[in-house]
Amino acid sequence: FRAELYEYDPKTNTWLERAPMPTQGFRGITGVIDNRLYVVTYCDQEDCFPFVSGALYRYNPATDRWVVLRPPSHYHAWGFGGVIGGKFYVTGSSRALEVFDPATNQWTDKAPLPRRRWLGAGAALGGQLYVIGGFRESSTITVVATTSVYDPLSDTWSTRAPFPEPFISLSASRVLLNGKPRIHVVGGTRPGNNRAYIP
Repeated sequence: FRAELYEYDPKTNTWLERAPMPTQGFRGITGVIDNRLYVVTYCDQEDCFPFVSGALYRYNPATDRWVVLRPPSHYHAWGFGGVIGGKFYVTGSSRALEVFDPATNQWTDKAPLPRRRWLGAGAALGGQLYVIGGFRESSTITVVATTSVYDPLSDTWSTRAPFPEPFISLSASRVLLNGKPRIHVVGGTRPGNNRAYIP
């Protein structure tokens, strides 16, 4: 359980320690809106102090300061998230999908995940939220390769090409290659621990 924040400068290939989060946390989800970092985090184990069942923090790199914002209503630890249209979408652990609007400091519920998922990878691409792999719970808990995609315009989920194999503990990010967007998913043992999704 950590609260530290580090800033990486690719020009100098160096790390700089910045102001820590207001509380320690883990199982977090992050997004960037208007050059500010948003973090949904948790610290709900018996050795956590203070006990944080869910929190939303915003970090401003220009001032090196954190602000405490309204936390989500549902539990999203080990979940998925992404920024679409200046709003922060988070889901996972529970089926609930919530959207945070910085303009109003409010969360709004949207169409839930078809099934409960966690410990996979999430990223936004082309105005949609991608949820890739992870654990899925129905009558049993299963590691899946499923790619679920949320479209905020229709408030619906669909299924796209599955990940090459069932996997957990992944990380994903939107990447531009020769001006064309894609999602890179990394994690696991080599070889095959860096995969690209091309829409």
